[in-house]
Amino acid sequence: MTDPHRRDVPANSAHRPGPDLWTPYPHGPFVPAGPAGGPPKELLGDVGKRLLARIVDGVLVVVVLVATVLPFVFAATALEDDGPVATALVATGIVLGLLLALAYEPWTTGRYGRTPGKRLYRLEVVRLADGGRIGHGRSWARALSGLVMGQIPFLGLLDVLWCLWDGDRRCLHDKAAGTVVVRSGPPR
Repeated sequence: MTDPHRRDVPANSAHRPGPDLWTPYPHGPFVPAGPAGGPPKELLGDVGKRLLARIVDGVLVVVVLVATVLPFVFAATALEDDGPVATALVATGIVLGLLLALAYEPWTTGRYGRTPGKRLYRLEVVRLADGGRIGHGRSWARALSGLVMGQIPFLGLLDVLWCLWDGDRRCLHDKAAGTVVVRSGPPR
Protein backbone atom coordinates (compact mmCIF):
# COMPACT_ATOMS: atom_id res chain seq x y z
CA MET A 1 0.00 0.00 0.00
CA THR A 2 1.45 3.36 -1.02
CA ASP A 3 1.29 6.51 1.06
CA PRO A 4 -0.58 9.11 -1.07
CA HIS A 5 1.22 11.94 0.76
CA ARG A 6 4.67 10.81 -0.28
CA ARG A 7 5.93 12.87 -3.17
CA ASP A 8 8.93 10.84 -4.37
CA VAL A 9 7.00 7.62 -5.07
CA PRO A 10 4.23 7.55 -7.70
CA ALA A 11 0.76 6.91 -6.24
CA ASN A 12 0.34 3.72 -8.28
CA SER A 13 3.76 2.31 -7.35
CA ALA A 14 3.72 -1.02 -5.54
CA HIS A 15 7.31 -0.57 -4.36
CA ARG A 16 8.46 1.85 -1.69
CA PRO A 17 12.22 2.23 -1.80
CA GLY A 18 13.94 2.56 1.59
CA PRO A 19 12.49 3.90 4.80
CA ASP A 20 9.70 6.42 4.60
CA LEU A 21 11.53 9.53 5.80
CA TRP A 22 9.27 12.07 4.15
CA THR A 23 5.88 11.33 5.63
CA PRO A 24 4.41 14.60 6.91
CA TYR A 25 4.03 14.27 10.66
CA PRO A 26 0.21 14.32 10.89
CA HIS A 27 0.30 11.09 8.88
CA GLY A 28 2.81 9.24 11.02
CA PRO A 29 5.59 10.09 13.47
CA PHE A 30 9.11 8.80 13.04
CA VAL A 31 10.37 5.80 14.93
CA PRO A 32 13.13 6.75 17.37
CA ALA A 33 16.58 5.92 16.00
CA GLY A 34 18.53 4.12 18.67
CA PRO A 35 18.44 3.97 22.46
CA ALA A 36 18.74 7.75 22.87
CA GLY A 37 15.67 8.33 20.70
CA GLY A 38 15.34 11.07 18.16
CA PRO A 39 14.86 11.09 14.43
CA PRO A 40 17.20 9.60 11.85
CA LYS A 41 19.93 12.09 10.93
CA GLU A 42 18.50 12.42 7.40
CA LEU A 43 15.29 13.85 8.86
CA LEU A 44 16.83 16.64 10.96
CA GLY A 45 16.07 20.23 9.96
CA ASP A 46 18.83 22.18 8.26
CA VAL A 47 20.35 24.94 10.42
CA GLY A 48 20.43 27.42 7.52
CA LYS A 49 16.76 26.85 6.75
CA ARG A 50 15.95 27.30 10.43
CA LEU A 51 17.66 30.69 10.33
CA LEU A 52 15.79 31.71 7.18
CA ALA A 53 12.50 30.57 8.72
CA ARG A 54 13.29 32.63 11.83
CA ILE A 55 13.89 35.71 9.65
CA VAL A 56 10.57 35.21 7.81
CA ASP A 57 8.77 34.79 11.13
CA GLY A 58 10.48 37.91 12.50
CA VAL A 59 9.18 39.95 9.56
CA LEU A 60 5.68 38.52 10.07
CA VAL A 61 5.79 39.39 13.79
CA VAL A 62 6.73 42.99 12.95
CA VAL A 63 3.84 43.16 10.46
CA VAL A 64 1.41 41.82 13.09
CA LEU A 65 2.76 44.23 15.69
CA VAL A 66 2.46 47.27 13.42
CA ALA A 67 -0.99 46.22 12.15
CA THR A 68 -2.19 45.87 15.72
CA VAL A 69 -0.73 49.08 17.14
CA LEU A 70 -1.47 51.48 14.25
CA PRO A 71 -5.28 51.53 14.58
CA PHE A 72 -4.93 52.49 18.25
CA VAL A 73 -2.43 55.23 17.38
CA PHE A 74 -4.74 56.57 14.67
CA ALA A 75 -7.68 56.52 17.09
CA ALA A 76 -5.60 58.42 19.66
CA THR A 77 -4.54 61.07 17.14
CA ALA A 78 -8.15 61.45 15.96
CA LEU A 79 -9.05 62.61 19.47
CA GLU A 80 -6.79 65.65 18.96
CA ASP A 81 -6.06 65.54 22.65
CA ASP A 82 -2.96 64.39 24.46
CA GLY A 83 -4.95 63.45 27.54
CA PRO A 84 -5.27 60.20 29.43
CA VAL A 85 -7.70 58.66 26.91
CA ALA A 86 -5.21 59.02 24.04
CA THR A 87 -2.42 57.65 26.22
CA ALA A 88 -4.60 54.71 27.26
CA LEU A 89 -5.45 53.96 23.62
CA VAL A 90 -1.80 53.89 22.56
CA ALA A 91 -0.82 51.84 25.63
CA THR A 92 -3.62 49.35 24.89
CA GLY A 93 -2.44 48.99 21.31
CA ILE A 94 1.15 48.43 22.37
CA VAL A 95 0.22 45.85 25.02
CA LEU A 96 -2.11 44.00 22.65
CA GLY A 97 0.52 44.05 19.89
CA LEU A 98 3.20 42.71 22.23
CA LEU A 99 0.90 39.94 23.47
CA LEU A 100 0.14 38.89 19.89
CA ALA A 101 3.84 39.04 18.98
CA LEU A 102 4.75 36.89 22.00
CA ALA A 103 1.99 34.37 21.23
CA TYR A 104 2.80 34.09 17.49
CA GLU A 105 5.38 31.31 17.66
CA PRO A 106 4.05 29.20 20.54
CA TRP A 107 0.49 29.30 19.25
CA THR A 108 1.31 28.43 15.63
CA THR A 109 3.81 25.77 16.67
CA GLY A 110 1.41 24.25 19.19
CA ARG A 111 -1.49 24.28 16.74
CA TYR A 112 0.21 23.35 13.46
CA GLY A 113 3.63 22.03 14.48
CA ARG A 114 5.32 24.91 12.68
CA THR A 115 5.29 28.63 12.12
CA PRO A 116 4.60 30.09 8.67
CA GLY A 117 8.36 30.56 8.22
CA LYS A 118 9.04 26.92 9.08
CA ARG A 119 6.24 25.85 6.74
CA LEU A 120 7.84 27.83 3.91
CA TYR A 121 11.13 25.97 4.45
CA ARG A 122 9.45 22.62 5.12
CA LEU A 123 10.43 22.35 8.76
CA GLU A 124 8.41 21.39 11.79
CA VAL A 125 8.85 20.99 15.53
CA VAL A 126 8.07 17.56 16.96
CA ARG A 127 8.58 15.69 20.23
CA LEU A 128 12.05 14.18 20.43
CA ALA A 129 10.79 10.95 21.99
CA ASP A 130 8.42 9.88 19.22
CA GLY A 131 8.05 12.57 16.56
CA GLY A 132 4.49 13.38 17.54
CA ARG A 133 2.80 16.75 17.86
CA ILE A 134 4.18 18.92 20.61
CA GLY A 135 0.90 20.56 21.59
CA HIS A 136 0.43 23.94 23.18
CA GLY A 137 1.98 23.19 26.57
CA ARG A 138 5.30 22.01 25.19
CA SER A 139 5.22 24.78 22.58
CA TRP A 140 4.83 27.45 25.25
CA ALA A 141 7.58 25.82 27.35
CA ARG A 142 9.87 25.91 24.30
CA ALA A 143 9.10 29.57 23.56
CA LEU A 144 9.30 30.77 27.16
CA SER A 145 12.56 28.94 27.83
CA GLY A 146 14.05 30.62 24.75
CA LEU A 147 12.69 33.99 25.90
CA VAL A 148 14.13 33.59 29.40
CA MET A 149 17.52 32.44 28.07
CA GLY A 150 17.54 35.44 25.75
CA GLN A 151 17.39 37.77 28.75
CA ILE A 152 20.55 36.35 30.32
CA PRO A 153 23.78 37.73 28.84
CA PHE A 154 25.46 35.24 26.48
CA LEU A 155 22.98 32.47 27.33
CA GLY A 156 20.59 33.67 24.62
CA LEU A 157 23.39 33.53 22.06
CA LEU A 158 24.52 30.13 23.34
CA ASP A 159 20.90 28.91 23.09
CA VAL A 160 20.59 29.57 19.36
CA LEU A 161 24.16 28.55 18.50
CA TRP A 162 23.89 25.23 20.36
CA CYS A 163 22.34 23.53 17.31
CA LEU A 164 25.59 24.03 15.36
CA TRP A 165 27.42 21.34 17.36
CA ASP A 166 24.57 19.31 18.85
CA GLY A 167 24.17 15.83 17.34
CA ASP A 168 20.41 16.28 16.86
CA ARG A 169 20.76 19.97 15.83
CA ARG A 170 18.77 21.01 18.89
CA CYS A 171 19.01 24.45 20.47
CA LEU A 172 18.90 24.73 24.25
CA HIS A 173 15.22 25.74 24.12
CA ASP A 174 14.56 22.49 22.19
CA LYS A 175 16.37 20.53 24.89
CA ALA A 176 14.37 22.29 27.62
CA ALA A 177 11.08 21.34 25.94
CA GLY A 178 12.06 17.88 24.64
CA THR A 179 11.61 18.89 20.99
CA VAL A 180 13.52 18.63 17.74
CA VAL A 181 13.15 20.42 14.39
CA VAL A 182 12.78 18.03 11.45
CA ARG A 183 12.17 18.29 7.72
CA SER A 184 8.55 17.82 6.81
CA GLY A 185 8.94 16.96 3.14
CA PRO A 186 11.53 16.05 0.56
CA PRO A 187 14.27 18.62 0.09
CA ARG A 188 13.70 21.15 -2.67
